[in-house]
Amino acid sequence: MAIDPNLQRQRANASLERGVAYIHRKQWQQAASALQNALTESPQSIPVHYHLAFCFANTGNALRARRLLEDALAFAHIDDAWRVRLLRLLARVSMQANDYALAAECLETAVAITGIGGAPILNQLAQVFCKSGDFERGFELFVKAMPR
Repeated sequence: MAIDPNLQRQRANASLERGVAYIHRKQWQQAASALQNALTESPQSIPVHYHLAFCFANTGNALRARRLLEDALAFAHIDDAWRVRLLRLLARVSMQANDYALAAECLETAVAITGIGGAPILNQLAQVFCKSGDFERGFELFVKAMPR
């Protein structure tokens, strides 16, 4: 018997909302459980991938977070706003795993998408360069990100 797509979408949305509520309370296991349910119901949902990856990033599971983010970045239906959010989280996860090259690549791609980067992205990229030992480039970006 086929599952009603509307019911499936409703269940996915309810699980996503529960997961996000748990995230706000930093109840990571409950959030991950709810979001896993949402992922089962809606495997192509970018918000579900993002929030579940966020949970994994906050519980030290960088590998699972990275897989989810890379999967979501490969979706054909992704828009630029979601792409930038996913890239920024992937950069954070990459920094946790000491993969500064991937972190820099993600943030440079985010800057290219936005056209300007904005202070938060530039600051994050500056941190990546400093952590990887490229202090000169990092400080240049910190200065560039400062309000004038």
